Amino acid sequence: MLISDAVNNDLEEACISTVLLGVLMTCAQTVMKRVVGDNATLPCHHHFWVGDHPTLDIEWLLLKPTNRQRVVITYFSGRVFDPNEGQRGRVAFAGEYLKGDASLLISDLSLTDSGEYSCKVKTGPRYHWSTISLTVLGK
Repeated sequence: MLISDAVNNDLEEACISTVLLGVLMTCAQTVMKRVVGDNATLPCHHHFWVGDHPTLDIEWLLLKPTNRQRVVITYFSGRVFDPNEGQRGRVAFAGEYLKGDASLLISDLSLTDSGEYSCKVKTGPRYHWSTISLTVLGK
């Protein structure tokens, strides 16, 4: 078995849907490479279950190699929050996040956008996590 196979098997085992105390949790992992100046759409999808409370919270986080975590954008209590004052407008929800597409659009990529992005969605009592490893390459 190759090391990459072992890593993939560990990811698959870690990302299998589990039911714990009546709460459904799922996760997915994606690797993506883009070039400086391009746009990137990082995928994240969710759905409401029958009987769910119509609550929705979405949080995109960026984990840098230095282990610093930064909030990229959130949707909470009916409002979108973009905490990135100096780069306002570079990040946005790419789709209809209220209808299941919580994908993240990052415009005009720079090398500093590289890192591991995490999409965390809470719909009613259920959670969904997506992790996207984004590498931005120089031209």
